[in-house]
Amino acid sequence: MSGASFAERFAGQTNTPSGGLEVLSRTPTASLSLAVSATNQNLNVFINAGSQVLTGLGPSGFQDFDAIGEGSFAILFSTDQSEFGFQLVGGNGGSATIDFFLRDGLLIDHLVVGGLADAFYGFSREGGTFDIAGISIFNDDAAGIGFDNLKLKHDVKSEGTVPEPGTVLLVGAALASLAGRRRFFPS
Repeated sequence: MSGASFAERFAGQTNTPSGGLEVLSRTPTASLSLAVSATNQNLNVFINAGSQVLTGLGPSGFQDFDAIGEGSFAILFSTDQSEFGFQLVGGNGGSATIDFFLRDGLLIDHLVVGGLADAFYGFSREGGTFDIAGISIFNDDAAGIGFDNLKLKHDVKSEGTVPEPGTVLLVGAALASLAGRRRFFPS
C-alpha cells in the first residue's frame, strides 16, 4: 500500500510469548523504523472473501495454523497522520493494545480496545494534529486478528493548510460494523 509500510514491530521493541500469543513492549528506538523477527515469525497474508488480509504470526510461527493472527503488527506511515482507520478481521470479543508513536519513537498514547469484532475501527488525533508516524498492535483475542482496508487521512499540510494545535489524546472508535460476519478461520 502506498503511504504505509508493515512489519512485526518497530526497532527496539520486543515480542514476548504469552501462551499462543505475543505481548509487545512499548519502547521503540529513536527514529522510528520497522523490524522483523526470525524467518516464519513475522507477517502473513491470506485471502478472505476475495480480500487480502494481513496478520501477525504468533510464537508458534508459520506453518502452525493457530499462529495466524496471534502475533504483533506495526504500521509505519510515510507521512504523519491525524486520522486513519482499518477493517479488523476475525475479532472474537478479545482486546487489542494499540500504541501511537511520533517519528522520533516517543509514545503519543496507549489505547486498549476491547470487544473486538469484524468492524472498521477509526482513530482521530484530537485537534487534527498531524504527528502519528506509526502504530504497533498486539492482541489477546482467542481467534486472532487480521487487518484489511487501511485508510489514511489526506495530508492537508501538503496543500499549505496548517491544522489547529491539539492535545496528546487520541479518540478511537468503531465507526461501523460490517454487513455479515466474516470468519477469520475457514470452517
